[in-house]
Amino acid sequence: MVRQHAEPMSAERFILLACDRGWKQYCECVIDKNGLVYDLRGGHIQMMSGLAAREMGVTVKEYYDTTPKAYWFDTNIYAMKQSGALPVRFEFILSLGDPNDKQKETISKLVDAGLVLDKVVIENDILEGNNK
Repeated sequence: MVRQHAEPMSAERFILLACDRGWKQYCECVIDKNGLVYDLRGGHIQMMSGLAAREMGVTVKEYYDTTPKAYWFDTNIYAMKQSGALPVRFEFILSLGDPNDKQKETISKLVDAGLVLDKVVIENDILEGNNK
């Protein structure tokens, strides 16, 4: 059984939670491949690893034990590849390619609520130095 750090919620529910917390121009969450939002309990890497383990049908320990050495210093990228999820900060949303339609809809709602900037950074752009 994979322990989840948080339960998934709709963008609308997350926005209400953020408003209750008084968040403005601040957002720390993960959007899964279904467009659902996970409030962070711990950090992005912990949440992304949990989602990747769930997607792979293994425990988090098994996930870490089988992570290829090439990703040991960038486990977020490997977790993104395995889970299809996107780590979100106010300043940007990291993605391996174009977000899917459900993720785009969630991103749009978070942007409209003022919780994130409308800036999706593609991982390949970072590797090539095109992160402007």
